Amino acid sequence: MALSTQEIDAIQWRKDQEFRTQDAIWAARIGGELIKAYPGHGWEVVVDIKNGICNIFNRHMSPTVGYRLKLNEICLDTLTRDLVRIGGEILERFGLARDKFEADVIREIQHNTHGQAKADLS
Repeated sequence: MALSTQEIDAIQWRKDQEFRTQDAIWAARIGGELIKAYPGHGWEVVVDIKNGICNIFNRHMSPTVGYRLKLNEICLDTLTRDLVRIGGEILERFGLARDKFEADVIREIQHNTHGQAKADLS
């Protein structure tokens, strides 16, 4: 017996909901590690398990320049160490020290015409 369009949509909706739940769980875990390592920096983590990626940004600096982590490259044994390295790399791209957030330092950073901090992407 074939499924109706409504039944297929309901199944897909449940699957998508499961992905969104897992996305949120992983984003919270990754964000939590970044906050512990570099408090106050406005970390934004967007996980997309369905597509196998995690985007990490420092929203104080830029909502578009960050780090893309491929989920299949995550090793749970080294996750914390890897996230400390990734967070540090993002901070250094913007000329920030690997330290807690300092509002005065952020104001001194050069920004482009869109209000985003200029990053060293080399």
